[in-house]
Amino acid sequence: MSSLLKLSIQNMMSLVSVNLMLFVDRIILSNHSTDSLNAAVTAGAICNIFIFGAIAIVGIGDVFIGQCYGAGRTQKIGEILWQMMWFCLLVALGFIAIAQGATPHLFPEGHSNDVTATYFRWQMTLGFLPVMVAALTSFFIGTKRFGFALFAVVMASALKLLLEFPLVFGIDGLFVGLGVRGAIIASAISQVVHIVILALVVIGKDNRSRFGSLRFKLQPRMFVECMKLGLPQSVGSMLNYTAWGIVVSLLAAAGQKHLMMYTIIDSIYNLLGFATEGLQKSVLSLSANLIGSGKATDTSKLFQKALKLLLPILSLLSIPLLFFPHLLLRGFNIEVLSSYEISLACLVIWLYFAFDGLSWILNGLLTAMGDTLFVNPVSGMTSFVGVGATYFMTVTTHCRPEVTCWVSLIYGVVCSMLLLLRYKSRNRNILSLATRDALVIPSSMPSMPAIYGTAAPARSK
Repeated sequence: MSSLLKLSIQNMMSLVSVNLMLFVDRIILSNHSTDSLNAAVTAGAICNIFIFGAIAIVGIGDVFIGQCYGAGRTQKIGEILWQMMWFCLLVALGFIAIAQGATPHLFPEGHSNDVTATYFRWQMTLGFLPVMVAALTSFFIGTKRFGFALFAVVMASALKLLLEFPLVFGIDGLFVGLGVRGAIIASAISQVVHIVILALVVIGKDNRSRFGSLRFKLQPRMFVECMKLGLPQSVGSMLNYTAWGIVVSLLAAAGQKHLMMYTIIDSIYNLLGFATEGLQKSVLSLSANLIGSGKATDTSKLFQKALKLLLPILSLLSIPLLFFPHLLLRGFNIEVLSSYEISLACLVIWLYFAFDGLSWILNGLLTAMGDTLFVNPVSGMTSFVGVGATYFMTVTTHCRPEVTCWVSLIYGVVCSMLLLLRYKSRNRNILSLATRDALVIPSSMPSMPAIYGTAAPARSK
């Protein structure tokens, strides 16, 4: 429990800075104009399809690097990391093409659409930067070294906070505000600084000798192996963000209150989601290390410890969400919502966090097991349960915002139950084969691609 708690706190501290900046983004843009906030929500939902789809692929580096680290094959870590960096170059070219080619078709001319189109074009053009940050961060997650990664996050976030307000609103006598472009430029500058800080550590002398961090040659076979495991994760992520992009469109068509309640729920998740996501990253790192060192059967104990840690997390989240919802949302321009509607939105997101936390834990375990062909596509397809529910509520029955806001919870329950059933099935197979074959990891368990060398033999505790 102590290792899980320590890693979780470190991951949460790293993520809270990022999530806080996303939340501040929403507050600043909501005070700039309603069009700016709506642009961040609607265009941002489309951008996230591609950005987080790419992040899902480079995130598979967490698994490979974690397994190599657990198995003692540290010289392969640099080679794996560089395959992800080559992928980032392809992503940059692809995102620029999407930004230039897709914007006129997605957002025809019109006042509100002009702001949304601007947000989409700039965000997509610079969207490769967070992908590169995620790729470099996988080096620190896989090797269980979070201290400097946390320092880099704090420095980058502080810089963004310093730049964003003047870039969005301008400074009298010096320059006019850039609106949504200013928010994106502030993010891009901070991400560049973030990349530089991480890269300087990665290529440092100690990491060059220990992890081969300057082995930058593109290795087609290794690149393909990483893509093969990362692609299902990417498909799942893209399906997920596509589904929620459709949900946003349906809610926007239903009325301002519907969209605003979703914006509140989404913004709160952006702020507090570090708690459950930080737990997932810790579970993924520790379970990948266990599998790499031949202790796959210990993942069931890790699952139990993670569940015990989730309970106090939910208790802490209940304080701002259930007792001080208006204090949490101070700064948002949300006069359109009543006190009851704000409190209801906070209750929904707190209940959602319970099932989301379970889903993140299971996602980390199953991803470390190499079960990405099930986990991520199923998670993505489950999001369309939310689309169906939203369509039924807004188009067929014309429900009030107080009803449509429950869509997130419906999705959370369905997704977590499917992942739980899958984990129980995989875990039973592992335990039965371990008992029968004296803890020999079954062939269905993931190992590093063959090009990394033979997997470490399983051994008893």
